[in-house]
Amino acid sequence: AETVLIQKEKFYYTVRLNRPEKHNAFNPEMIGELTKFFEEVSNDKFAGAILLTGAGTSFCAGGDINWMKSIANY
Repeated sequence: AETVLIQKEKFYYTVRLNRPEKHNAFNPEMIGELTKFFEEVSNDKFAGAILLTGAGTSFCAGGDINWMKSIANY
């Protein structure tokens, strides 16, 4: 499942964090998808703006606590 949904308009992008069941908390997949998007969009000379939003009732809860617990010993 995609954790980030991207919609390109003529002069802007809408980027929707798509983990509403986790209040759009960051996990490795979401971070990877966002990183890839921002690397690619930096070459789009017609991208005048980026609208960043979240699916569901929350924009973003920060880091996914279960993921953060799993990497605590690294």
